[in-house]
Amino acid sequence: MQLPKLNSVEPPKDERSLGEATFNYASYDGRFVIGAEPWAFETRWSSASQGSAHLYNDPAAIEGVAIAEGITSIGQATPDVVASADFTSRTRTPRVGQVVLLRNTASFFAAVELLEVGYPAVPSGNVMRFRFAIQTDRSTDFSPFASAFDGRQALTDQLLAAAADAERALRAVPTGEDSTDGGIVGIGHNQPPPEFAITEADRAETLAAIDAIREEAVSAAPSTSRLRTAGQTIARVAGKVAKWIGGKTDAAADEFAKAVGKAAGVAAVGGFAAWLTLQGKLAVLVDILGKFAG
Repeated sequence: MQLPKLNSVEPPKDERSLGEATFNYASYDGRFVIGAEPWAFETRWSSASQGSAHLYNDPAAIEGVAIAEGITSIGQATPDVVASADFTSRTRTPRVGQVVLLRNTASFFAAVELLEVGYPAVPSGNVMRFRFAIQTDRSTDFSPFASAFDGRQALTDQLLAAAADAERALRAVPTGEDSTDGGIVGIGHNQPPPEFAITEADRAETLAAIDAIREEAVSAAPSTSRLRTAGQTIARVAGKVAKWIGGKTDAAADEFAKAVGKAAGVAAVGGFAAWLTLQGKLAVLVDILGKFAG
């Protein structure tokens, strides 16, 4: 019995009709699938040079491939542009900044805009990044997608602003290892102060996650796995803060104020508000990060 070849594996997929993808075109025989049936497109690529790649119509469900001439973004692909495109060759070689069109055997159209094509000496560096849009109604008008991709920069700006807000809020609260007079002071310093929602280790880990988000937000090829790992860290710490807030009651706060005196009571109220702010800022960051990472 002959064993299957090791390249006989399913290619990576992104089943959305609109998005941005990054993959290594030196792997999986250069195959990457966008969309879902019946508007799925198995793209197949090979290396050409730095900043360009060959695209083929070889996959069985691909009827044709063409370069959309005279445009530089998906939103500029109008019915006239699609109608004038030349689908008569098996392969086309788009460059970064160009848009390629694909038609599948179910008469759906897709547009792919190349953003980055690596061409290093080692296969692991053959990374391609592109935007794509699929008209799921078999239309050839991609102009409605222009605003969707313009919104990507706005989302990046929102993510960076949310990261800055979360960092400020995180630095404003005391932690389990802190013993400064300005924070909330627990009773009995032989035990971890009960008024602290997180530890200093939590804070350091969250700050590192925020730094990772900043780096990936402005990267030419954001790492989805790194963003998700950062998001998981922030969500975990936000959950700890939310649980701590939920465990507090007005009665407990009153008893604490009586025990430690008026000045400390005022500090406790101020500290509690800081925790509320932190929980809100972390939740906003997680929400925007989810939209950015997709």
